[in-house]
Amino acid sequence: QRENLTFKDYKTPATADVLVNAFRRYVHVASNLTRKAGKNQMADAANTSSNYNDIVSRSQMLDRFESHTKHCKICSSALEEKERKRKYFSIAQSVMNGSIGATSSSLLMMICFMMNPSLSTSVVKIPFAAVRVTAFAVLSSIGISAGLSKMNTRNEKAIQKFMFEDYIHAEKN
Repeated sequence: QRENLTFKDYKTPATADVLVNAFRRYVHVASNLTRKAGKNQMADAANTSSNYNDIVSRSQMLDRFESHTKHCKICSSALEEKERKRKYFSIAQSVMNGSIGATSSSLLMMICFMMNPSLSTSVVKIPFAAVRVTAFAVLSSIGISAGLSKMNTRNEKAIQKFMFEDYIHAEKN
């Protein structure tokens, strides 16, 4: 951290910075008038060059949950909804993964019995339509599981935005 720098030491040419610069000029003028009135402690509080030895970590400074989400009724209810969806995605993905295992093992057994009928103790032939339906069930389960995984990833990113989002200007598009 550089010490003894003021708002005048930084170049902020963007139009979005006009109000920020106006506010800083106002605070600078107000602190000078306060100092002339003999209230140095108040002037020092407004002076940006004073050092309070208050070192806050980046994650603590950008923590959205503590600073906003837990106090905002809309954001906290939206976060609860996202967390509820997280549970549903987890349950649904577990069900689909079990479905993949069950249908793929059934399909494998059907194919083995069709290829080598001597393995089967049953006299009943397995119809080819049953194999096709089971194969379709395997592929559908895989597709649904992949879709749930993608939806869960999006949901996790949304949850993270309620908690903490690091901002590195060079990495933003």
